[in-house]
Amino acid sequence: MNISKSLRTALTILLAILLCCGCAAKTMPPSPTEAPNLRPSPEPASSESPAPYSGPDYGSIITESFAGFDGQYSYSFHHYGADVRFANESKKMKSASVIKLFIMEYAYSRVVAGELKTDDQISGQTLASLIEAMITVSDNNATNILIEHFTMDKLNDFFVSCQYTDTVLQRKMLDTAAVARGEENYTSASDVTAFLDKLYANKDNFPYNEMLDVMKRQKIATKLRRDMPAGIEMASKTGELSDTENDVALVFTSNGDYAIVCLTSGGTATAARNAMAVTCRKLYDTLLGE
Repeated sequence: MNISKSLRTALTILLAILLCCGCAAKTMPPSPTEAPNLRPSPEPASSESPAPYSGPDYGSIITESFAGFDGQYSYSFHHYGADVRFANESKKMKSASVIKLFIMEYAYSRVVAGELKTDDQISGQTLASLIEAMITVSDNNATNILIEHFTMDKLNDFFVSCQYTDTVLQRKMLDTAAVARGEENYTSASDVTAFLDKLYANKDNFPYNEMLDVMKRQKIATKLRRDMPAGIEMASKTGELSDTENDVALVFTSNGDYAIVCLTSGGTATAARNAMAVTCRKLYDTLLGE
C-alpha cells in the first residue's frame, strides 16, 4: 500500500516535470537560424528601359540652319520642359564677349560672400552699373575695370572651381598686344550650357535672378534674337571678333523653355549671324508646333 502511494507520487511528479518542459519549449524564442525575416522582400528590379525619345530632332534643325555657313561651329541645345539635350562636339573656342557671363558670375559670388555690395563703387562706378554695361551693351571698358579689380588669377581660379574646364581669361578686352602674343580668351559650348543650366535652375533665387534680369535687358539683337517674335522673353549674351561670332541665350516660351549656345570660328560674319537667327526661330517654332 505504501509502495503504491510512493509510486503514484513519483509518477505525478514526473508528469508535472514533463508538462513544465513542454510549456517552456513552446515559449522559448526561436533560434537565430529560425528567426523570421521581418524585412519586406525587395522589389524585383524593373526590366523596363526608359521610353526612347520620340520628339523633334532639334540637332538636325540646328545643323540644317548652319548649312550655308562655311566655318566651324559648336552648338548646344537644352529643352528644359522635356529635359532633352542635343549638341555636336564641344571644343574650346574663342569666347569673345561671352566670357563676360563668367566674370558676372564671379562678381556676384563676391556679393554672396559678403565681400562686395552691388552699390559699392569701383573706379567711380557701382558694381551693378559696371555689370549692366558689360552684359547689356558689351561695354569693354566696364569689363576691363572689373578684370583689373578682381584680377585674372582669381577669375581663372573661380572658373576652375566651377568646373568650367574650357574657360580661361588670358587678356583684357581689346588688348591687341596680348592678341599678338597669342593670348586669347576661351570657352566651350558645354561650359556655357553649364552656366545657363545653373542660371535656369536657380532663376528664382539670388544672385541668379539678378543675373538673369541683366541678361534679359540685352540690347544687341543681331543673332539669336534677330528673327524672334516681338515681345518674346530671352536672356542672352553675344560676342564677336574678326573671326568669331558667338551668341548664347535662354528662351522662355509657353510650351517650355530652352537654352541655345552657338559658338563659331571662321566663315563670314553675315552667314554666321543668319545661321544663328534661323536656328533660334526654327527651334521656337518647332517647340510651339508651328
